[in-house]
Amino acid sequence: MAGQIKQQIKRSKLKNNTVMKSSKVKTQKNISILLGITLAVMTLFSSATSTAHQPVDVESKSLEAKLIAEIEQMFLEEAEEISLIEEIENEEFIYDVKVFGENDELLGEGNIQDSKSLQTLVNKAESIGQFAGKEYYRIVK
Repeated sequence: MAGQIKQQIKRSKLKNNTVMKSSKVKTQKNISILLGITLAVMTLFSSATSTAHQPVDVESKSLEAKLIAEIEQMFLEEAEEISLIEEIENEEFIYDVKVFGENDELLGEGNIQDSKSLQTLVNKAESIGQFAGKEYYRIVK
């Protein structure tokens, strides 16, 4: 009995293989594939044309444009702040100084970037204050 079932299964597999390999089945498969591709292409084109003919919501477009403009303005302001900070940091080293001795005699004045001797005097001195873009120092022993 088991042997008969095995033989029937083998026959049905052989029959299925010959049926599946027939030219009629291949033609039906090709037609099905072609039909599927055609439907997919038609769906894509119909969805593209339906969205193209929809009216544009002007209010949402103007809101979008306003938001983009605000974001760009924020980036510009941030860039200006950074450049302002860099400018201030660079100005710290460009100021003029006056260095006085113990008896209030002027030992040196000018830009500390131009003169190394003035820089050494400033390093030895204590800051008195700052006024009108000049820094004042006094050497105290």
